[in-house]
Amino acid sequence: FASSEATARTPTAEEVQRMPTHISELSGEALYILSRGEGNGKGEAVIERLRREVMRVDSVSYEEAARTVQKISAANDAKFHTLGKLPFFAGIMSAQVAGW
Repeated sequence: FASSEATARTPTAEEVQRMPTHISELSGEALYILSRGEGNGKGEAVIERLRREVMRVDSVSYEEAARTVQKISAANDAKFHTLGKLPFFAGIMSAQVAGW
């Protein structure tokens, strides 16, 4: 490890100042890679890609796209929260019927 670290290029202070500090500052390519991978950044990268797609399709600002994505998320949560409980309730009902 020591030999590879000695030859590795390290970023300059100027490069570090230009680096993105928020996911909204990442390039489309970087977001694509993050959204396809695994790890902590995947969910945020997918949401950021959706925001940018809303901006493109609806021709709206970043802030307006963020509000639209929040509405989409809330609608999905409400819809799938109910459907997600369906197997649980089916199991409970089956257990009650089988117990008779």
